[in-house]
Formats: sequence, C-alpha cells, structure tokens
Amino acid sequence: ASISWGDKTKNMTRVMVGGLFL
Repeated sequence: ASISWGDKTKNMTRVMVGGLFL
C-alpha cells in the first residue's frame, strides 16, 4: 500500500508540476 500511495502521489505531483510548467 505504501508503494502504491507513493506512486500515486508522484504521479499527481508530476501532473501538477507539468500543468504549472505548461
């Protein structure tokens, strides 16, 4: 569960950062 949660958090962070950069 920890890995899954971390993976989801990384994905969300990447999307947020990408949106900010885009």
